[in-house]
Amino acid sequence: MTEVAAPPLASEVELQGNLSAISTIAENPSSESTRTNSQRMWVINDFEIGRPLGKGHFGFIFLARYKPERVVVSLKVLSKDHISKHNVKHQVKREIQIHYRLRHPNILRLKNYFHDERRVYIILECANGGDLYSRLKKKGRLEEPEAARYLLGIQHLVLLIIW
Repeated sequence: MTEVAAPPLASEVELQGNLSAISTIAENPSSESTRTNSQRMWVINDFEIGRPLGKGHFGFIFLARYKPERVVVSLKVLSKDHISKHNVKHQVKREIQIHYRLRHPNILRLKNYFHDERRVYIILECANGGDLYSRLKKKGRLEEPEAARYLLGIQHLVLLIIW
């Protein structure tokens, strides 16, 4: 597994009040389009927001397009009020830190994150084929070769965690 630059430590990312200390993660510091990504100030207006892809306890995931590069992404939008109200600031910080480090073909990449006064935005790679749960709901049952592919992917993830 390739090592990547770590995002800020949990102690460096403040999620209280207006969450003003969240900084961006350098996904690819050499990319011209990111203006040295560590200095990039992301804003919601950088994105065209599309249809909702899912809903969680603290927010929604939307299909979105990053306007400058016309790249399609999934944008996870979390409410700061819910984060504070349910006292899950530390969990959100850890999710960002851990997810950023994950590199596996069966896990969507966390590209970056930013915030405004009311929300935290997590930019994720888009899964064109959708998620396994939705596929199972739609199809009802998988054919053996397709099920085997999913199981091999899951087994690979488990082995990475164990070893």
